[in-house]
Amino acid sequence: MAIGFIFPRIVRWVFRLFLKDQFSRVEREFRQQQQQGRQREGKVNVDYTPPQKEGYKGGDYIDYEEVKE
Repeated sequence: MAIGFIFPRIVRWVFRLFLKDQFSRVEREFRQQQQQGRQREGKVNVDYTPPQKEGYKGGDYIDYEEVKE
């Protein structure tokens, strides 16, 4: 009889703690993403630039004709 009374209360309590922890974690991650977005606004950040090949003059030139309709 006591198990039927105590067990559901314990399960509810653990479930609430779990949900509270998950909501706070998601909120914290969301705030971090917002702050990172504000810091980068208006700035260009290049993480990787490929090494330049010596003697590379660019791509091939392709002739084209304008088509008038």
